[in-house]
Amino acid sequence: THLKLGVSMKCDDGNISLSVSNKGNRWPNFGEVRVYRTSNETVVKKRSLLLARGQTVTFNVDAKMYGSEEMGLWVKPLWYARDFKYDAVINCG
Repeated sequence: THLKLGVSMKCDDGNISLSVSNKGNRWPNFGEVRVYRTSNETVVKKRSLLLARGQTVTFNVDAKMYGSEEMGLWVKPLWYARDFKYDAVINCG
């Protein structure tokens, strides 16, 4: 089962609001939602999730901690190897 995602990031009053929606079947195993500082690909936040069909999760990252740096989000499934490419990027500076 490959990922079918809806991903969004938005600047919201000093925070980066992240939303990940599963548009496909229930995930057979956990996946990791990772938020990166894109300048050096450092992971700044990571969440392990197991999403049902149609489920959406939303969480925030304090944008003030990262100033005007570009941030990226990538979902890494633990049940197959997925090439690294940001699913979304944002700069709230």
